[in-house]
Amino acid sequence: RTESAERLPYARVITAMAQDALANELAGELFDVVLVCGMMEFVRDPVAFLQQVVRALAHGGLLGLAVPHNQTFPLERKFGILTHALEPLDTALQSCGLEREWSEDFNGYILEQGKVEVMYRGSVWSKQLVE
Repeated sequence: RTESAERLPYARVITAMAQDALANELAGELFDVVLVCGMMEFVRDPVAFLQQVVRALAHGGLLGLAVPHNQTFPLERKFGILTHALEPLDTALQSCGLEREWSEDFNGYILEQGKVEVMYRGSVWSKQLVE
């Protein structure tokens, strides 16, 4: 925990690896909104991670996701940034019962003094209510 995090007006602050927190401190809890931003470039098995995130999403909840695209150059080796193919992630989220509500590409950041752009896709997914 950091001092600034402890001063935030939240009921609790958990500082842990996301997958560990979902499996331990947050196990069994459901959330109305889950934001996964600035994380996917560090996730080695994105499908398994997103399936774990979806299990923590309440019915009627929303998942906000930012994913760096696969690039046409070896971004991973040069900069240590993982990029992901979007289709397997979309398929995994749909197979978990989520529907895409919105999706758009955007420039995440620029590396090497403007020479290398890291493109992201932002999307919002909804988990349908159980009737």
